[in-house]
Parts: sequence; C-alpha cells; structure tokens
Amino acid sequence: MGLKFEIRYTPVVELVKVSGDLSILGEFCKKVYGINVDVKKFPIKILQRKHMSLFEFIDTIWYIEASRVFTHELVRHRIASYWQESQRYVKTKPIFLLPRSLVEKVKISEFEKLIGLLADLYSFYQDLASETREFGEDFKQFARYILPQCVLTRIYAKFNLRELIEVVFPLRMCKRAQPEFRYVVIKMYLKLKEVLGEYNEILKYTGPRCVWYGKCPEFGYTNEDVMKKCRVEAYKEAILEHGTDEEIKRIDEIIQQLP
Repeated sequence: MGLKFEIRYTPVVELVKVSGDLSILGEFCKKVYGINVDVKKFPIKILQRKHMSLFEFIDTIWYIEASRVFTHELVRHRIASYWQESQRYVKTKPIFLLPRSLVEKVKISEFEKLIGLLADLYSFYQDLASETREFGEDFKQFARYILPQCVLTRIYAKFNLRELIEVVFPLRMCKRAQPEFRYVVIKMYLKLKEVLGEYNEILKYTGPRCVWYGKCPEFGYTNEDVMKKCRVEAYKEAILEHGTDEEIKRIDEIIQQLP
C-alpha cells in the first residue's frame, strides 16, 4: 500500500468561547423581582429547583475533531448550532478515528483486513475526487459517498448552558452512550469546570442521568453505590477507548473530578 494514512484514537475538544457570566442570573432576579440575592449562591439554588430557563443566557462554543460516527449523533441535539467541515467542497484527508478495541483487541488478520479496507476505500475516493467529469463537474461531491464513517471531521458547535446541563451531559455521559461521544462530553464537562471558576459547583448537580434525576431511567437503579459504580465504569471505558496515553495514566485522577 503506497498510501500513507493516520489512525487516531483521541478526539480533539476545545472550548472556544463562553458568552455571559453566571453572576447575571442574580442581577436578573434583582431587576425583575426586586429581590436581593447572593449572586454566587443563586445559580446553585435555581439549579437545585430545576428552574432552568435562566441558564439559556450563557452560551458556549466548542471546536471538535472526531469521527463522522460521532457527529451524526451530535447533530441530533437540536437546541444547538453547528458548522461542520464540508466533504463536498473540501477533500477529505486520510485520517481515521477508531476506538482502541477495534485496533488492539482484534486478531492480527482482522486488523490487517481493516487497514486494507480503509486504504482501498480512500485510494478509490482519492481517484474519484481528483477527476473532473463532463461539463467540468467537481466529482468530490459524488466521491464522498464511499468514505467510511470513521473518517475524521471537524465541527464547531454552540450550546447554551441549559442544554448542556439538562440534556447533553445526562444523555451522553451515561454508560448507554457511545464511548467516543462519552469521551467528548467528559472533556467538555472538565473544560467547563475550569472556566466556571467560583461557579463550577453547579456542575456537581449534572452528569449522567442518574445524577440529574437521582435515579437511573436506563437500568432502573436507585442505589447510589450501584449508580456510582456504573458511572465509574462508563468513564473508564470512554477514557480507555479514546483518551491520550497521558489521560490513561491519570485515569483515576480524572474520574475523581467527575460526578
């Protein structure tokens, strides 16, 4: 195979911008209701009561490099905005993002077959994408149909804080979520925790659905020890499949920072 391509395990997750400040929630309360509140404690108080509309005033923008498997699931979250790399106008690079298990836990013959298939598919794509058919038509828009879902893509995503706390974290940090999605959202949670500073305590009230609801709607668990064990297993699997070597070494330390 003359083609050089790259296999990655780890998505890139960057917090580009946070718009708004949680202190504004207390200011709203003062102006609208004429009530003086503790600006630092007020966001936690309304979060505990599940009064979530005020959190829509805080926006976050993320840059993510991950597989198309991931982005096909990401865009199901509709209270968001997306801007994704085009396969129609941009020639896709031979970079494939896979879970470690698909590379390290299969037979050598299966791994060689996988690599051969990816190389053959991309070579065929490259040949088709470089051609211009009659009428000067750019053939990339047709060649992209044969690309595998594990091909790397780049996407910007914007979520308000309510959507993250109430929907994205509960659904996608759960053990039932795809490990790649789980890993991305774990990174989002930790990065948000850093930038929220004195307000990061609000994040201890969100996480997988067993944290948000106080019980597990997926498996029916109600015992906190059982739910905690399930959460730890979910975090561990996501990091082992998609974390960097350094994150895997620090896996216990990272898990301690999660709900």
